[in-house]
Amino acid sequence: MRLVLLTGTGPEHRYLAGRLAIAFPDSLVAIILATPPPRSLRARIRGYVRRYTLPQLLSRAQAKLYTRLTGASQRRTTTLERILFPQGDERTMPRSELVRTVPSHNSGACLDLLAELGPDVIAVYGTSVIRAPVIRAARCGVINMHTGISPRYRGSDTIFWALHNQEPKWVGVTVHLLD
Repeated sequence: MRLVLLTGTGPEHRYLAGRLAIAFPDSLVAIILATPPPRSLRARIRGYVRRYTLPQLLSRAQAKLYTRLTGASQRRTTTLERILFPQGDERTMPRSELVRTVPSHNSGACLDLLAELGPDVIAVYGTSVIRAPVIRAARCGVINMHTGISPRYRGSDTIFWALHNQEPKWVGVTVHLLD
């Protein structure tokens, strides 16, 4: 089996990549990270306005401001590193020889790389929405782990929004095949 991981660069992503590297030492053939070019503030605002209603925008802005003022983001990273890497975190992706970087997991560069790698299975964790051409690149299928109970909570910060909305029964994880 040829396994490819599409993921991000945070501590939780490095941890998952490390666990997959241990569980599938001969099958894991690549860890593909997306490093998109920075978007202007104007482009980000336009995207937010298209995606969210006014109450959602205000709530997200409030959450971002709170996170920034309290240092919650840095505390989250530090806590994740302490829990996931009790011996210390080098802040590098495991199996560095397998790491490939593309501008987007849906980019032509990623599709070319997947065609070259010929994966049987693609594992997805911590990415944006994966489009059909990438899904078709896996011979057997694409497995996604999404924090949050789909379809009720999608996107990022799904645990926060379930708790913020006083719906703790919706805190969880969804593992599914992408199609």
